Amino acid sequence: MPDFLNSQRCKYIRFGDFALIDTLTRDCDDATIQSLMLQLHKESRKFTYHVRKLTSWRKYCKSISNDGRDYIIHINMHKDSSNHD
Repeated sequence: MPDFLNSQRCKYIRFGDFALIDTLTRDCDDATIQSLMLQLHKESRKFTYHVRKLTSWRKYCKSISNDGRDYIIHINMHKDSSNHD
C-alpha cells in the first residue's frame, strides 16, 4: 500500500533517509554529533538515531504531514541487525 493511503504509517519516524556521513558532515549542532559518535562507539548497538527539526516550510503543514510534531526521528540500522533490535 502506498504511504499516502496508509493511515497507520508513522509520519515522524524515518528509517535510513539520511546516511550517517551526511548527518555528520552537514551543519549539525555539537550535541547531535557527539551523540552519534557515542552511539557508534558502542559495539553492542546495532542502530543509531538522531532527531532533526523540521524546516520552516514543513512546520507550516506539520499537522498534516508530521502528526503535529516539529521534529523527525531518524533511525539507521546496521546490516547485522535483526527485527529484535
